[in-house]
Amino acid sequence: MGSNTPDFIDYILEMLAPLDALSIRPLFGGHSLKSQEVPFALIINNIVYFSVDDTTRPHYEAQNMECFSYHKQGKEIFVRKYYQIPDGCFEDQDILITWAEEAIAAAIRTRSS
Repeated sequence: MGSNTPDFIDYILEMLAPLDALSIRPLFGGHSLKSQEVPFALIINNIVYFSVDDTTRPHYEAQNMECFSYHKQGKEIFVRKYYQIPDGCFEDQDILITWAEEAIAAAIRTRSS
């Protein structure tokens, strides 16, 4: 896994500041984001991945976004619970917040199922 630059983490936290009880912690060389203790995002190599479920995944796939993946023992492992968010989300805080709120809702749904 890779690491994130402090400036990128600060930028993401600033953009997502309107979310309730936002917290971040190191995770596997990257970071995990939570809102009200609900993990909803990964940041790895300065790439943000939001939590998805069967309801929201098509939204990401329609944008040609890729799921989080990593290599283990020479194989690529795909984690279809987290998808990269479109770059356009970073251009408008309201759009980013909307996608983040959908990710939080998806994380809650997958946690309770």
